[in-house]
Amino acid sequence: MQSINVKNLTYKFATLKSDELDVAKEIYSEYPDFHERQSDEVLQAVKEGAMLKWQELNPAKSYSAKDWTPVKDGTKGAILATAEWALSVSTQKTNSMKKDDPGQHAILRSVQIPCNAYISGTKIALIAKVREHHNVVTGIKKERAPTAWFTDHLKKTLGALKTRCKTAKGRGDDGADSDKLDKAIAAFNAVWLK
Repeated sequence: MQSINVKNLTYKFATLKSDELDVAKEIYSEYPDFHERQSDEVLQAVKEGAMLKWQELNPAKSYSAKDWTPVKDGTKGAILATAEWALSVSTQKTNSMKKDDPGQHAILRSVQIPCNAYISGTKIALIAKVREHHNVVTGIKKERAPTAWFTDHLKKTLGALKTRCKTAKGRGDDGADSDKLDKAIAAFNAVWLK
């Protein structure tokens, strides 16, 4: 016995996919090279559109400007932690608040990180959908790339981990420890490369 209506949900899912394609077609008609490059103006518009949806899905909360504790919406002197407010503060400035103003730092990061991830994911998905439409229109068939040898993939993955660790450390991520990662990779290689 089904507790949900899979037929209706599948129909809804297929409709969403169709809507995605309609959006891609409309963008492609105005910007036929959107899948390859986007002007700063267009990227800003993509960011703003995604940010609007993120904010709709994640309503802003109010905080006391004195101690950054949650307060009732509409409280006098409160800061409404909107996506626009949080993204107007650079990551560098936000990270500099970590010691001096940990409350504001925490609130900014609680909005910046998921909102930026949503914006990035939306942009990537939109570009991919426009590329998919472009390929259909131009008759380009996707060909499968040859699979890399596992050892090549492993080297690339370990190299990427080192790069990500360095980047995370630069952002102030306390969990990013280059020395520990190097030791872990060395231990892995000691077993793997035997």
